[in-house]
Amino acid sequence: MDDDLEKERAAVLSAIHEAFAGVTREGGVSWSETDLLDGGRGWPELLAEARKNDLDTRWEELTDDPNWDAWPGGGGFSFLDPIGFTYYLPPALIRIATASEPSGLEESMQYHLSVPKHGQGPLARDFLNEAQRKAVARFLLFMTKLTVARGDDEVSIECACEAYGNYWPTLLS
Repeated sequence: MDDDLEKERAAVLSAIHEAFAGVTREGGVSWSETDLLDGGRGWPELLAEARKNDLDTRWEELTDDPNWDAWPGGGGFSFLDPIGFTYYLPPALIRIATASEPSGLEESMQYHLSVPKHGQGPLARDFLNEAQRKAVARFLLFMTKLTVARGDDEVSIECACEAYGNYWPTLLS
């Protein structure tokens, strides 16, 4: 990776940390709850029990936590409410931006930042505050540059450009 792209990565990571500082998941859906919600088992007593499995108290704890699977086979970002989504978004973005190669998480986040939840409801940009929206826009722009620099296939590059192109560019002008 060239020096300019490395500097941009550092700036993106800094923007994410700044924009999401102090974000909590209090009152929102936890990561373990999403698996139950995905399976249609969202009964209050089961959700309360599942929530006990999520011991993190700050999203920063998840960025390097090997026990947090940011791209699980069930549950995940599709089943989070806006509070939970805002809480789990920054560690996922940081993992993607610092990864040495593309992953399913990268594609998943491009999708979740581009379309309404389950084809309805708000887009992420609609419930994030202005600083958070700008950090996400900067991240997505960085990812378009990174996919080209890595020499990713045409589909990956097109997906990154499309994810950025859906509303986010207006936030950086």
